[in-house]
Amino acid sequence: MNNQPALSKSLKVYQIVFLGLAWMTPMIFFTVYGVAYDAAGGQMVLAYLIAFLAIFFTASSYSRMVKAYPIMESAYTYTKKAIHPRLGFLVGWALLLDYIFSPIIAILTFGIFMHTEFPSIPVYVWAIVMNIILALVNIVGIKSVARISGISVVVQQRIPPL
Repeated sequence: MNNQPALSKSLKVYQIVFLGLAWMTPMIFFTVYGVAYDAAGGQMVLAYLIAFLAIFFTASSYSRMVKAYPIMESAYTYTKKAIHPRLGFLVGWALLLDYIFSPIIAILTFGIFMHTEFPSIPVYVWAIVMNIILALVNIVGIKSVARISGISVVVQQRIPPL
């Protein structure tokens, strides 16, 4: 009798796609476009092309790793198995830091933008409110996260450009 906890597949492919797109939709690029334009010396098309190539080769590498190690894992495990356990350990820590700092940056950016629209409400209030909302959505479950991500993607695609 094996009573070990296990994860179950509860999302459909389109929900997973929307989760990914929620982090790559145009609203995210609006926050950094001016900074990126300056950093790229006005060569945004070339910068996006280089980023696309990096993403393409990363996706291709993941595809090969999934075939070589047909288990649901992450970059940490693939690096550990394919290269070296110590490098896998470093990749794991890098991923953890990314998972910690990316939401912090997103929340702060949200707070700054909302403070710009409503100057009487401090940035930290917006950050706290957004953290509470995101916590509640996550507590409800992964399907609620997928639903909110899908709505976010659809709404952002329908907003006309300025």
